[in-house]
Amino acid sequence: MLGEQFSDVAAHFCWDGDFSKAPVVPPAMGCPKEGQLSSTSADNHAELMGRVCYDSLGKGRSSEGYHAHIKEVGHGSVYEHAGITVELDHGDFEGDVEGNPVFPLLGRPGVWFDHLLTEDDEATEDGDTTFRVTANWRAIWEWDRWSAVLPTCRPRGFREHADCLGSVLRQHARKVAPLILPTETSSHPLVGHVVKPETNFEKWITLYLSGSRGFSHEMVRHGDFSAISQRSTRYVDEDGSPYVVHPLLTAYYNEVNDPDANWAEKEAKDAAGTAYRDVVGKLEPWLLHKGLDKTTARKQARGAARGFLGNALQTELFFSANVWQWKNILAQRASAGADAEIRKIAVAALPELRKSRWASDFDGYEVKPSPDDIGEILVRG
Repeated sequence: MLGEQFSDVAAHFCWDGDFSKAPVVPPAMGCPKEGQLSSTSADNHAELMGRVCYDSLGKGRSSEGYHAHIKEVGHGSVYEHAGITVELDHGDFEGDVEGNPVFPLLGRPGVWFDHLLTEDDEATEDGDTTFRVTANWRAIWEWDRWSAVLPTCRPRGFREHADCLGSVLRQHARKVAPLILPTETSSHPLVGHVVKPETNFEKWITLYLSGSRGFSHEMVRHGDFSAISQRSTRYVDEDGSPYVVHPLLTAYYNEVNDPDANWAEKEAKDAAGTAYRDVVGKLEPWLLHKGLDKTTARKQARGAARGFLGNALQTELFFSANVWQWKNILAQRASAGADAEIRKIAVAALPELRKSRWASDFDGYEVKPSPDDIGEILVRG
């Protein structure tokens, strides 16, 4: 359970891709049991991303079993939250690709690259070209799947170069994420080296956020250069879970000084909870009687009953994004024109982002009272 009947919003720093440090477990998620979060920081980070969806920290599978299950069912979205940056030289690869040597990277989900020039800052016709590839774990794990379909018009040498790039990235990735990536048995030699992220597109930060389901619906609009893992109302029992009081309602209640002013909110929550319990209580035994197993019956019943839960139902999620996207979120969501709840969370996110190794990228922000007198906003100095 996430707390009492009504709760507030929150933001907590989790991880910034530093393989030498463990991801920070939010207190609201509880503690892992023996065998959980027991691998590398990269593996544990991905495991944490998945466990928030099912409220399963401290329950269920070990780390090894968890990652094996993710691959079995193919829920690769939890592997989109982080990855590696590798610097490569085109001259290290056998063969050639017509046109740009990074052509096999174009259109590939979860992959970004910088094409660096030679030392004299001139791109020669036959000179080697250095490039940096940033790829998340899912992109590396599903590399061959996308090589088969992207792009549809392939130049000479495309597949060979794509296979070699994929093999190199898997070999590098497995050193820091052995449970995510399988053992690499390719004949391609290991070339290039993992480097520290430098650009705002290479630097990623994960925050744990909690707020209303309405807030989370807004956050999914920031889909570029980001990843989301959110508490599932289909898998998690939401009977008794708290609701988030919108900041505008809070401001109103405080100003009118009427202890009964929020009667409608309480009434709506109680009605939603009653409907949810009633529907689950009827559908689950009905499905069991029809021959469904207990787990399937429970998920199907909750999936149907969640339609009666309010938009103010509290949810929790991990939101990962590169520094460019986080700055975009702060600009849009911590502004005077933003919804008061998402604005409150965006303002709370700033000090958490500054706990990362990329803190200096978030210099220059000032916290000021919002013009509507509801909470605060961020202003660039």
